[in-house]
Amino acid sequence: MIENRKTLLEKAICLDGDFNKVVYEISKYDFDTHFPIVIITGSDIISIVDKYLNKIISDRELQIWANFFECRDDVDFERPIQEKLRRIVQELANPELFVRLDREYAKNVKRRILAEISI
Repeated sequence: MIENRKTLLEKAICLDGDFNKVVYEISKYDFDTHFPIVIITGSDIISIVDKYLNKIISDRELQIWANFFECRDDVDFERPIQEKLRRIVQELANPELFVRLDREYAKNVKRRILAEISI
């Protein structure tokens, strides 16, 4: 089954399936787009952070996930907290520049997002 770009990006956001395979399939599309195709929500980021806190993914896998989404033209973030979510993804993608990625930091990320949204 050939999946479209939107479906592949949605799978990558949720870590649904083999992330490396999904990323490979997405790489077949042009990097630049004129508009976002999918939106990453605060709930999406909380879900990924929960996977880290529950030891389903490692800190390295969380960093790789965030790095993949950090500067994509085909992805945007939930409004009105778009810039805050973008900053969190940037921090997760670059712990050597911001904050060491550990359980306390991950819990802080959840608190920051939950303070902005209602789930």
